Amino acid sequence: MRLTILFFFTTYIIGLASAQQLDYLRFTMGPKVENYNVADHPNLVPLMHLDVSAGLYIGKYFTESFSAELGVVKNDYSAKYQFELNDPSLNREQVYFKNYLYPTMSTYQLAVSGAYRSYLANLIGLNNDPSKKMRTTVYFQGGINFFLNRKLSKEGSEVQEEAIIDENGNQISSFRMITCCNTKEAGNFLLRADIGINYALNNYLLLDISAQVKGATLPVSSFKVEYLDENQNQQIAEFSSKAFGIGLNLGIKIELNKD
Repeated sequence: MRLTILFFFTTYIIGLASAQQLDYLRFTMGPKVENYNVADHPNLVPLMHLDVSAGLYIGKYFTESFSAELGVVKNDYSAKYQFELNDPSLNREQVYFKNYLYPTMSTYQLAVSGAYRSYLANLIGLNNDPSKKMRTTVYFQGGINFFLNRKLSKEGSEVQEEAIIDENGNQISSFRMITCCNTKEAGNFLLRADIGINYALNNYLLLDISAQVKGATLPVSSFKVEYLDENQNQQIAEFSSKAFGIGLNLGIKIELNKD
């Protein structure tokens, strides 16, 4: 399904570019940080971690300042966490499954957005210098990313076990964790806001640097973790995410109809 969507999107881009109905193409890639939350389980500590996303966009200028954009974004999701337990047998806090990474889902998203741009020289009062005016623009962008495809990265149950070591280096027990129930939730779109800079390398090619914030109004993903606490009581924790995150993107922008 996703290959079919990408094929038609690529064909559509080529067709519009050939007919000169587009004004630019844009490709970006960069690191991002997203979070999963868990409530009422202080022993489970969610951790931030870096991942990568990439996007291919087409755009049309309606005026010198305003444009609309359509794109396909590849964005995968995962959770990182660890257990921090006060172990009475060792009389100290222990960390188990340190920096444990659990991939949740792989997605393709359809990005629809509008943007406003202005020459940096205008913003900082250098509009009388033509050479500076033409090289750098600042843009502000907002829109929605719809999920085209969501594929779970993990299914079923996954059992992990880690040894509990005493002060003499001997194994006295083990700590077991069961991760399961990886699920796609009701959220099916993300709200997005970007701020970026385009620096002209020549008349047709621009360097694109941007920062992005996005997130959903409803959870998009969840999974469960089963474990025994320090009192040997079974606990079931649920991680969920609204895919809220920030990212930095670096890419290129190609002007198609530059005079």
